[in-house]
Amino acid sequence: MLIRHLPIFFLNVIQGGPGGSGTEALSANKLLIAQVIGPEYDIVGFDPRGTGHTLPLARCFSVEEWTNWAPNEVLSFDRRQDVALYLARSEVVARKCLEALGGVGEDKGKGPGYFLDTGSVANDMVEIMNALGQKKMSYLGVSWVRSQSRFSLLTTCVCSYGTALAQHLVAMHPDKTDLVLIDSVLDGDAWRDGKAIETYQNTDEIIDAFYTLCARAGPSICPMSEKTKVLTKARVERIIGGLDLEPLVIMPHVDDAFVLTTSSFQAVVLRQLYNPSTSFPWLAQKLLDVERRNVSALFEFGAKDRTGGQVDQAYQSITCSDFPDMRNTTFAQAVAWTKAAERTANRFVDDFVARDQLMCVPWKMRPKNRFIGNFKPAKWEGKMLILSNIFDPVTPLAHAKSVQKRIGDGTASLLIQNGMGHLALGKPGSCVEEVAATFFRTRALPVNGHICQPTELPFVGKVDHGIVP
Repeated sequence: MLIRHLPIFFLNVIQGGPGGSGTEALSANKLLIAQVIGPEYDIVGFDPRGTGHTLPLARCFSVEEWTNWAPNEVLSFDRRQDVALYLARSEVVARKCLEALGGVGEDKGKGPGYFLDTGSVANDMVEIMNALGQKKMSYLGVSWVRSQSRFSLLTTCVCSYGTALAQHLVAMHPDKTDLVLIDSVLDGDAWRDGKAIETYQNTDEIIDAFYTLCARAGPSICPMSEKTKVLTKARVERIIGGLDLEPLVIMPHVDDAFVLTTSSFQAVVLRQLYNPSTSFPWLAQKLLDVERRNVSALFEFGAKDRTGGQVDQAYQSITCSDFPDMRNTTFAQAVAWTKAAERTANRFVDDFVARDQLMCVPWKMRPKNRFIGNFKPAKWEGKMLILSNIFDPVTPLAHAKSVQKRIGDGTASLLIQNGMGHLALGKPGSCVEEVAATFFRTRALPVNGHICQPTELPFVGKVDHGIVP
Protein backbone atom coordinates (compact mmCIF):
# COMPACT_ATOMS: atom_id res chain seq x y z
CA MET A 1 0.00 0.00 0.00
CA LEU A 2 1.51 3.33 -1.05
CA ILE A 3 1.01 6.28 1.29
CA ARG A 4 1.86 9.53 -0.44
CA HIS A 5 1.95 11.84 2.54
CA LEU A 6 2.45 11.80 6.26
CA PRO A 7 -0.34 9.74 7.83
CA ILE A 8 -2.39 11.27 10.62
CA PHE A 9 -3.36 8.88 13.33
CA PHE A 10 -6.78 9.81 14.56
CA LEU A 11 -7.93 8.27 17.82
CA ASN A 12 -11.56 8.99 18.67
CA VAL A 13 -13.12 7.65 21.86
CA ILE A 14 -16.84 6.85 21.73
CA GLN A 15 -19.04 6.08 24.75
CA GLY A 16 -16.43 7.02 27.28
CA GLY A 17 -12.74 6.84 26.65
CA PRO A 18 -10.68 4.81 26.89
CA GLY A 19 -12.47 1.91 25.29
CA GLY A 20 -13.96 3.32 22.11
CA SER A 21 -13.26 2.35 18.53
CA GLY A 22 -11.02 4.66 16.54
CA THR A 23 -12.03 3.11 13.22
CA GLU A 24 -15.73 3.57 13.87
CA ALA A 25 -15.14 7.13 15.05
CA LEU A 26 -13.17 7.94 11.94
CA SER A 27 -15.97 6.64 9.75
CA ALA A 28 -18.65 8.52 11.68
CA ASN A 29 -16.79 11.86 11.69
CA LYS A 30 -14.89 11.66 8.40
CA LEU A 31 -16.27 14.88 6.90
CA LEU A 32 -15.41 17.00 9.91
CA ILE A 33 -11.97 15.42 10.20
CA ALA A 34 -11.23 15.95 6.52
CA GLN A 35 -12.27 19.59 6.81
CA VAL A 36 -9.83 20.17 9.65
CA ILE A 37 -6.96 18.08 8.30
CA GLY A 38 -7.22 19.04 4.64
CA PRO A 39 -6.15 17.03 1.58
CA GLU A 40 -2.44 17.06 2.39
CA TYR A 41 -2.56 13.93 4.53
CA ASP A 42 -3.76 10.36 4.47
CA ILE A 43 -5.85 9.62 7.54
CA VAL A 44 -5.44 6.39 9.47
CA GLY A 45 -7.81 5.26 12.20
CA PHE A 46 -7.11 2.27 14.45
CA ASP A 47 -8.59 0.49 17.43
CA PRO A 48 -6.38 0.37 20.54
CA ARG A 49 -5.78 -3.00 22.16
CA GLY A 50 -8.86 -4.64 23.58
CA THR A 51 -11.30 -2.29 21.84
CA GLY A 52 -13.43 -2.09 18.70
CA HIS A 53 -12.55 -4.81 16.20
CA THR A 54 -9.33 -5.98 17.86
CA LEU A 55 -8.87 -9.50 19.13
CA PRO A 56 -8.99 -10.46 21.88
CA LEU A 57 -11.46 -7.90 23.17
CA ALA A 58 -11.22 -6.77 26.77
CA ARG A 59 -14.41 -8.67 27.52
CA CYS A 60 -14.81 -10.37 30.86
CA PHE A 61 -18.55 -11.17 30.88
CA SER A 62 -20.74 -12.92 28.39
CA VAL A 63 -23.48 -10.75 26.89
CA GLU A 64 -26.08 -12.52 29.04
CA GLU A 65 -23.99 -12.10 32.20
CA TRP A 66 -23.45 -8.39 31.54
CA THR A 67 -27.12 -7.82 30.76
CA ASN A 68 -28.01 -9.18 34.19
CA TRP A 69 -25.09 -7.55 36.00
CA ALA A 70 -25.07 -3.97 34.69
CA PRO A 71 -28.55 -2.73 35.69
CA ASN A 72 -27.77 -3.42 39.37
CA GLU A 73 -24.93 -0.90 39.45
CA VAL A 74 -24.49 1.29 42.55
CA LEU A 75 -25.70 4.77 41.55
CA SER A 76 -25.12 6.70 44.77
CA PHE A 77 -22.43 6.96 47.43
CA ASP A 78 -24.57 8.67 50.05
CA ARG A 79 -23.84 5.94 52.60
CA ARG A 80 -20.67 4.07 53.55
CA GLN A 81 -22.53 0.89 52.66
CA ASP A 82 -22.83 2.12 49.08
CA VAL A 83 -19.05 2.53 48.83
CA ALA A 84 -18.53 -0.95 50.26
CA LEU A 85 -20.97 -2.46 47.77
CA TYR A 86 -19.35 -0.68 44.82
CA LEU A 87 -15.91 -1.94 45.89
CA ALA A 88 -17.29 -5.47 46.19
CA ARG A 89 -18.82 -5.30 42.73
CA SER A 90 -15.52 -3.96 41.36
CA GLU A 91 -13.81 -6.96 42.97
CA VAL A 92 -16.10 -9.24 40.97
CA VAL A 93 -15.20 -7.45 37.74
CA ALA A 94 -11.49 -7.59 38.59
CA ARG A 95 -11.63 -11.35 39.20
CA LYS A 96 -13.66 -11.98 36.05
CA CYS A 97 -11.17 -9.97 33.99
CA LEU A 98 -8.18 -11.76 35.54
CA GLU A 99 -9.76 -15.06 34.55
CA ALA A 100 -10.59 -13.87 31.02
CA LEU A 101 -7.48 -11.81 30.22
CA GLY A 102 -4.75 -12.93 32.60
CA GLY A 103 -3.63 -16.03 30.75
CA VAL A 104 -3.81 -19.70 31.73
CA GLY A 105 -1.31 -22.51 32.27
CA GLU A 106 2.19 -21.57 31.18
CA ASP A 107 0.87 -18.22 29.96
CA LYS A 108 -0.58 -17.27 33.33
CA GLY A 109 0.51 -13.72 34.08
CA LYS A 110 1.25 -13.11 30.40
CA GLY A 111 -2.25 -12.69 29.01
CA PRO A 112 -3.50 -9.69 27.02
CA GLY A 113 -4.76 -8.02 30.18
CA TYR A 114 -1.17 -7.22 31.12
CA PHE A 115 -0.60 -5.25 27.91
CA LEU A 116 -3.59 -2.91 27.69
CA ASP A 117 -1.75 0.15 29.03
CA THR A 118 -1.38 3.32 26.95
CA GLY A 119 2.39 2.88 26.62
CA SER A 120 1.77 -0.36 24.73
CA VAL A 121 -0.72 1.42 22.46
CA ALA A 122 1.82 4.15 21.68
CA ASN A 123 4.28 1.44 20.66
CA ASP A 124 1.59 -0.11 18.45
CA MET A 125 1.18 3.20 16.64
CA VAL A 126 4.86 3.24 15.77
CA GLU A 127 4.63 -0.32 14.48
CA ILE A 128 1.70 0.64 12.23
CA MET A 129 3.66 3.65 10.98
CA ASN A 130 6.68 1.50 10.21
CA ALA A 131 4.50 -1.00 8.34
CA LEU A 132 3.24 1.85 6.17
CA GLY A 133 6.79 2.83 5.30
CA GLN A 134 6.68 6.19 7.09
CA LYS A 135 9.33 7.88 9.22
CA LYS A 136 7.05 10.21 11.19
CA MET A 137 3.39 10.59 12.03
CA SER A 138 1.05 13.43 12.90
CA TYR A 139 -1.77 12.93 15.33
CA LEU A 140 -5.24 14.24 16.11
CA GLY A 141 -6.45 13.25 19.56
CA VAL A 142 -9.97 14.14 20.66
CA SER A 143 -13.09 12.49 22.07
CA TRP A 144 -16.57 12.52 20.61
CA VAL A 145 -19.63 11.19 22.40
CA ARG A 146 -22.54 9.66 20.53
CA SER A 147 -25.64 11.79 20.96
CA GLN A 148 -27.84 8.75 21.57
CA SER A 149 -25.93 8.05 24.79
CA ARG A 150 -28.15 10.48 26.70
CA PHE A 151 -29.60 7.81 28.95
CA SER A 152 -26.59 5.81 30.10
CA LEU A 153 -26.91 5.07 33.80
CA LEU A 154 -23.42 3.60 34.11
CA THR A 155 -21.74 6.93 33.45
CA THR A 156 -18.01 7.09 33.97
CA CYS A 157 -15.56 9.71 32.89
CA VAL A 158 -15.93 10.40 29.19
CA CYS A 159 -12.44 11.78 29.09
CA SER A 160 -10.33 12.64 26.10
CA TYR A 161 -8.22 9.55 26.34
CA GLY A 162 -6.83 10.37 22.91
CA THR A 163 -5.07 13.37 24.46
CA ALA A 164 -3.42 11.18 27.10
CA LEU A 165 -2.30 8.83 24.33
CA ALA A 166 -0.82 11.79 22.46
CA GLN A 167 1.29 12.73 25.47
CA HIS A 168 2.55 9.15 25.77
CA LEU A 169 3.41 9.13 22.08
CA VAL A 170 5.39 12.38 22.19
CA ALA A 171 7.22 11.41 25.38
CA MET A 172 8.07 7.87 24.28
CA HIS A 173 8.67 8.46 20.56
CA PRO A 174 9.52 12.15 19.96
CA ASP A 175 11.59 11.23 16.91
CA LYS A 176 8.55 9.56 15.32
CA THR A 177 6.01 12.31 15.98
CA ASP A 178 5.51 15.54 14.04
CA LEU A 179 2.35 17.66 14.40
CA VAL A 180 -0.03 16.92 17.26
CA LEU A 181 -3.46 18.46 17.94
CA ILE A 182 -5.26 17.57 21.17
CA ASP A 183 -8.71 18.81 22.13
CA SER A 184 -10.31 18.63 25.61
CA VAL A 185 -7.15 17.66 27.39
CA LEU A 186 -6.50 15.11 30.08
CA ASP A 187 -3.14 15.86 31.72
CA GLY A 188 -0.90 12.82 31.34
CA ASP A 189 0.56 13.16 34.84
CA ALA A 190 -2.86 13.39 36.49
CA TRP A 191 -4.13 10.42 34.44
CA ARG A 192 -1.15 8.23 35.30
CA ASP A 193 -1.39 9.22 38.97
CA GLY A 194 -5.05 8.16 39.06
CA LYS A 195 -6.35 11.65 39.91
CA ALA A 196 -9.73 11.24 38.26
CA ILE A 197 -11.74 13.32 40.70
CA GLU A 198 -10.08 16.65 39.83
CA THR A 199 -11.14 16.37 36.19
CA TYR A 200 -14.75 17.22 37.12
CA GLN A 201 -13.92 20.60 38.67
CA ASN A 202 -15.96 22.70 36.18
CA THR A 203 -19.33 20.95 36.41
CA ASP A 204 -20.71 23.65 38.72
CA GLU A 205 -20.04 26.39 36.16
CA ILE A 206 -21.74 24.49 33.32
CA ILE A 207 -24.86 23.66 35.31
CA ASP A 208 -24.94 27.24 36.57
CA ALA A 209 -24.90 28.38 32.93
CA PHE A 210 -27.97 26.21 32.31
CA TYR A 211 -29.89 28.20 34.93
CA THR A 212 -28.60 31.57 33.64
CA LEU A 213 -29.29 30.98 29.94
CA CYS A 214 -32.61 29.24 30.57
CA ALA A 215 -33.90 32.13 32.67
CA ARG A 216 -32.72 34.61 30.05
CA ALA A 217 -34.37 32.74 27.17
CA GLY A 218 -37.84 32.56 28.72
CA PRO A 219 -40.37 29.71 28.93
CA SER A 220 -41.16 29.73 25.22
CA ILE A 221 -37.61 28.50 24.54
CA CYS A 222 -36.64 26.86 27.83
CA PRO A 223 -39.61 25.22 29.60
CA MET A 224 -37.74 25.36 32.94
CA SER A 225 -37.39 29.13 32.79
CA GLU A 226 -38.49 31.27 35.73
CA LYS A 227 -38.17 35.03 36.20
CA THR A 228 -34.69 34.76 37.66
CA LYS A 229 -31.74 32.38 37.60
CA VAL A 230 -32.25 31.66 41.32
CA LEU A 231 -35.87 30.66 40.81
CA THR A 232 -34.95 28.52 37.78
CA LYS A 233 -32.33 26.69 39.84
CA ALA A 234 -34.80 26.12 42.68
CA ARG A 235 -37.35 24.63 40.29
CA VAL A 236 -34.84 22.21 38.73
CA GLU A 237 -33.52 21.11 42.11
CA ARG A 238 -37.07 20.55 43.36
CA ILE A 239 -37.89 18.36 40.34
CA ILE A 240 -34.77 16.19 40.56
CA GLY A 241 -34.81 15.97 44.35
CA GLY A 242 -38.49 15.05 44.31
CA LEU A 243 -37.69 11.76 42.58
CA ASP A 244 -36.31 10.46 45.87
CA LEU A 245 -39.70 10.63 47.56
CA GLU A 246 -41.77 10.00 44.45
CA PRO A 247 -39.82 7.84 41.97
CA LEU A 248 -41.31 7.43 38.51
CA VAL A 249 -42.13 3.94 37.28
CA ILE A 250 -41.39 3.81 33.56
CA MET A 251 -42.73 0.71 31.86
CA PRO A 252 -42.98 0.93 28.08
CA HIS A 253 -43.32 -2.88 27.95
CA VAL A 254 -44.12 -5.57 30.48
CA ASP A 255 -40.57 -6.91 30.38
CA ASP A 256 -38.89 -3.50 30.17
CA ALA A 257 -39.60 -1.59 33.38
CA PHE A 258 -37.43 0.99 35.06
CA VAL A 259 -37.70 3.19 38.16
CA LEU A 260 -36.42 6.74 37.67
CA THR A 261 -34.88 8.08 40.89
CA THR A 262 -32.79 11.10 41.78
CA SER A 263 -29.58 9.07 41.47
CA SER A 264 -30.47 7.55 38.10
CA PHE A 265 -31.52 10.92 36.70
CA GLN A 266 -28.20 12.42 37.83
CA ALA A 267 -26.43 10.13 35.37
CA VAL A 268 -28.54 11.65 32.63
CA VAL A 269 -27.67 15.19 33.76
CA LEU A 270 -23.94 14.48 33.57
CA ARG A 271 -24.25 13.30 29.97
CA GLN A 272 -25.88 16.57 28.95
CA LEU A 273 -22.86 18.63 29.99
CA TYR A 274 -20.76 17.44 27.05
CA ASN A 275 -22.61 19.30 24.30
CA PRO A 276 -24.85 21.91 25.93
CA SER A 277 -25.88 23.57 22.66
CA THR A 278 -27.98 20.55 21.71
CA SER A 279 -28.36 18.78 25.06
CA PHE A 280 -29.61 21.61 27.28
CA PRO A 281 -32.90 22.08 25.36
CA TRP A 282 -33.47 18.31 25.49
CA LEU A 283 -32.72 18.26 29.24
CA ALA A 284 -35.11 21.15 29.91
CA GLN A 285 -37.92 19.28 28.16
CA LYS A 286 -37.22 16.06 30.08
CA LEU A 287 -37.25 17.97 33.35
CA LEU A 288 -40.68 19.31 32.39
CA ASP A 289 -41.84 15.76 31.60
CA VAL A 290 -40.66 14.60 35.04
CA GLU A 291 -42.36 17.56 36.71
CA ARG A 292 -45.65 16.74 34.96
CA ARG A 293 -45.19 13.00 35.60
CA ASN A 294 -45.53 12.49 31.85
CA VAL A 295 -44.34 8.90 31.88
CA SER A 296 -45.03 8.20 28.20
CA ALA A 297 -42.56 10.95 27.23
CA LEU A 298 -39.92 9.23 29.34
CA PHE A 299 -40.17 5.75 27.81
CA GLU A 300 -36.68 6.15 26.33
CA PHE A 301 -35.32 5.95 29.89
CA GLY A 302 -36.85 2.51 30.20
CA ALA A 303 -35.03 0.98 27.26
CA LYS A 304 -33.28 -2.23 28.23
CA ASP A 305 -29.92 -1.17 26.85
CA ARG A 306 -29.20 1.57 29.38
CA THR A 307 -25.45 0.89 29.19
CA GLY A 308 -25.11 2.35 25.70
CA GLY A 309 -24.48 -1.11 24.24
CA GLN A 310 -21.16 -1.70 25.98
CA VAL A 311 -20.67 -5.31 26.99
CA ASP A 312 -16.90 -5.21 27.37
CA GLN A 313 -14.61 -3.98 30.12
CA ALA A 314 -12.14 -2.07 27.93
CA TYR A 315 -12.69 1.16 29.87
CA GLN A 316 -11.90 -0.41 33.21
CA SER A 317 -9.07 -2.58 31.85
CA ILE A 318 -7.21 0.31 30.21
CA THR A 319 -7.88 2.86 32.95
CA CYS A 320 -6.74 0.58 35.75
CA SER A 321 -3.67 -0.44 33.74
CA ASP A 322 -2.61 3.20 33.47
CA PHE A 323 -3.50 4.14 37.05
CA PRO A 324 -1.08 3.26 39.86
CA ASP A 325 -1.55 0.09 41.88
CA MET A 326 -4.41 0.91 44.27
CA ARG A 327 -4.80 -2.45 45.98
CA ASN A 328 -3.52 -1.13 49.31
CA THR A 329 -6.25 1.52 49.47
CA THR A 330 -8.09 1.39 52.80
CA PHE A 331 -11.85 1.63 53.10
CA ALA A 332 -11.45 4.96 54.90
CA GLN A 333 -9.45 6.30 51.93
CA ALA A 334 -12.13 5.09 49.52
CA VAL A 335 -14.84 6.88 51.50
CA ALA A 336 -12.64 10.01 51.56
CA TRP A 337 -12.57 9.93 47.74
CA THR A 338 -16.35 10.13 47.63
CA LYS A 339 -16.26 13.11 50.00
CA ALA A 340 -13.64 14.80 47.82
CA ALA A 341 -15.93 14.22 44.85
CA GLU A 342 -18.75 16.00 46.68
CA ARG A 343 -16.47 19.00 47.23
CA THR A 344 -15.20 19.03 43.65
CA ALA A 345 -18.24 18.46 41.45
CA ASN A 346 -21.80 19.70 41.23
CA ARG A 347 -24.24 17.89 43.55
CA PHE A 348 -26.12 16.51 40.55
CA VAL A 349 -23.08 14.61 39.25
CA ASP A 350 -20.83 14.01 42.28
CA ASP A 351 -22.02 10.41 42.71
CA PHE A 352 -20.22 9.50 39.50
CA VAL A 353 -16.96 11.35 40.06
CA ALA A 354 -15.15 8.90 42.34
CA ARG A 355 -15.99 5.81 40.29
CA ASP A 356 -12.84 5.75 38.17
CA GLN A 357 -10.65 5.55 41.24
CA LEU A 358 -12.87 3.19 43.22
CA MET A 359 -13.20 0.67 40.38
CA CYS A 360 -9.41 0.27 40.21
CA VAL A 361 -8.88 -0.53 43.90
CA PRO A 362 -9.23 -4.33 43.44
CA TRP A 363 -7.70 -4.50 39.92
CA LYS A 364 -5.34 -7.50 39.71
CA MET A 365 -3.28 -7.16 36.53
CA ARG A 366 -0.34 -4.76 36.64
CA PRO A 367 0.84 -3.82 33.13
CA LYS A 368 4.22 -4.88 31.79
CA ASN A 369 4.90 -1.70 29.77
CA ARG A 370 3.31 1.07 31.87
CA PHE A 371 5.11 4.33 31.08
CA ILE A 372 6.72 5.88 34.17
CA GLY A 373 9.00 8.42 32.49
CA ASN A 374 8.79 12.19 32.07
CA PHE A 375 5.97 13.44 29.83
CA LYS A 376 8.19 16.30 28.70
CA PRO A 377 10.18 14.96 25.74
CA ALA A 378 13.94 15.46 26.00
CA LYS A 379 14.14 16.59 22.38
CA TRP A 380 11.20 17.09 20.06
CA GLU A 381 11.16 18.87 16.72
CA GLY A 382 7.38 18.67 16.31
CA LYS A 383 4.63 21.04 17.41
CA MET A 384 1.49 20.72 19.50
CA LEU A 385 -1.77 22.67 19.26
CA ILE A 386 -3.87 22.34 22.42
CA LEU A 387 -7.59 23.18 22.40
CA SER A 388 -9.94 23.64 25.34
CA ASN A 389 -13.23 25.21 26.27
CA ILE A 390 -13.17 27.52 29.27
CA PHE A 391 -15.56 25.15 31.04
CA ASP A 392 -15.31 21.43 30.27
CA PRO A 393 -17.21 18.87 32.37
CA VAL A 394 -14.47 16.23 32.49
CA THR A 395 -11.22 17.70 31.15
CA PRO A 396 -10.66 21.10 32.78
CA LEU A 397 -8.83 24.03 31.26
CA ALA A 398 -6.28 23.67 34.05
CA HIS A 399 -5.14 20.36 32.51
CA ALA A 400 -4.65 21.96 29.10
CA LYS A 401 -2.56 24.72 30.68
CA SER A 402 -0.42 22.15 32.50
CA VAL A 403 0.35 20.29 29.29
CA GLN A 404 1.22 23.50 27.42
CA LYS A 405 3.54 24.60 30.20
CA ARG A 406 5.26 21.21 30.26
CA ILE A 407 5.88 21.10 26.50
CA GLY A 408 6.89 24.77 26.41
CA ASP A 409 6.33 28.00 24.48
CA GLY A 410 7.27 27.88 20.83
CA THR A 411 6.60 24.15 20.68
CA ALA A 412 3.07 24.09 22.15
CA SER A 413 0.29 26.69 22.15
CA LEU A 414 -3.06 26.66 23.91
CA LEU A 415 -6.13 27.95 22.07
CA ILE A 416 -9.10 28.59 24.36
CA GLN A 417 -12.72 28.70 23.26
CA ASN A 418 -14.88 30.96 25.43
CA GLY A 419 -17.56 28.33 25.67
CA MET A 420 -18.56 25.20 27.55
CA GLY A 421 -18.85 21.52 26.88
CA HIS A 422 -16.51 18.75 25.92
CA LEU A 423 -14.71 19.46 22.62
CA ALA A 424 -13.81 22.79 21.10
CA LEU A 425 -13.79 21.40 17.56
CA GLY A 426 -17.03 20.55 15.80
CA LYS A 427 -18.43 23.87 14.58
CA PRO A 428 -17.58 24.40 10.87
CA GLY A 429 -16.35 27.90 10.13
CA SER A 430 -15.55 28.65 13.75
CA CYS A 431 -12.42 30.41 14.89
CA VAL A 432 -11.16 27.18 16.45
CA GLU A 433 -11.49 25.17 13.24
CA GLU A 434 -9.80 27.88 11.19
CA VAL A 435 -6.80 27.88 13.53
CA ALA A 436 -6.67 24.05 13.53
CA ALA A 437 -6.80 23.89 9.72
CA THR A 438 -4.04 26.49 9.46
CA PHE A 439 -1.91 24.51 11.89
CA PHE A 440 -2.02 21.36 9.78
CA ARG A 441 -1.45 23.22 6.53
CA THR A 442 1.30 25.64 7.55
CA ARG A 443 2.61 24.37 10.92
CA ALA A 444 1.77 27.80 12.37
CA LEU A 445 0.81 27.99 16.04
CA PRO A 446 -1.43 30.75 17.42
CA VAL A 447 -0.32 33.03 20.23
CA ASN A 448 -0.43 30.98 23.40
CA GLY A 449 -3.61 31.66 25.37
CA HIS A 450 -5.50 33.20 22.44
CA ILE A 451 -9.28 33.14 23.02
CA CYS A 452 -11.84 32.28 20.35
CA GLN A 453 -15.49 33.25 20.78
CA PRO A 454 -18.12 30.54 20.17
CA THR A 455 -20.64 30.78 17.36
CA GLU A 456 -23.64 29.85 19.51
CA LEU A 457 -24.83 29.29 23.08
CA PRO A 458 -27.61 27.03 24.41
CA PHE A 459 -31.14 28.51 24.30
CA VAL A 460 -29.70 31.79 22.96
CA GLY A 461 -28.57 30.63 19.53
CA LYS A 462 -26.10 32.56 17.38
CA VAL A 463 -23.82 34.87 19.36
CA ASP A 464 -20.67 36.92 18.93
CA HIS A 465 -19.57 36.58 22.55
CA GLY A 466 -18.71 33.78 24.92
CA ILE A 467 -19.92 32.31 28.17
CA VAL A 468 -17.50 34.46 30.17
CA PRO A 469 -17.79 38.26 29.56
